[in-house]
Amino acid sequence: GQVAREDLFAAKKLQEEHAAASTAAGPSASDKKMAAKLAAETEALLYNCAKFELQVAETRQLKEEEELKMAETAEDMAKLYFKIDGLRKAQGYRLTTQRLEMHMKPYDPNAIE
Repeated sequence: GQVAREDLFAAKKLQEEHAAASTAAGPSASDKKMAAKLAAETEALLYNCAKFELQVAETRQLKEEEELKMAETAEDMAKLYFKIDGLRKAQGYRLTTQRLEMHMKPYDPNAIE
């Protein structure tokens, strides 16, 4: 996350300083090769970091959408329960021997059912 990004930017700054120092002293072929390799690796790491941040944002959005759908589903279930209960009361409970109950409890994401 944030630490990795800071490390990447520090590496990029070090690369730029190295390039500036090499330019002043006249860079050797190995310095140029090393600087090019470091630049390519830094760019690849920055690209991957941005890609992961996008994946996290998309995953967060999916989670929020799922939570909204779950809340809407629970609300629809409660409405249906009260409709059924109202019909049963209107009929005087004549058509069934079963008892209808609805229990609500808080959601625990760590619970295994």
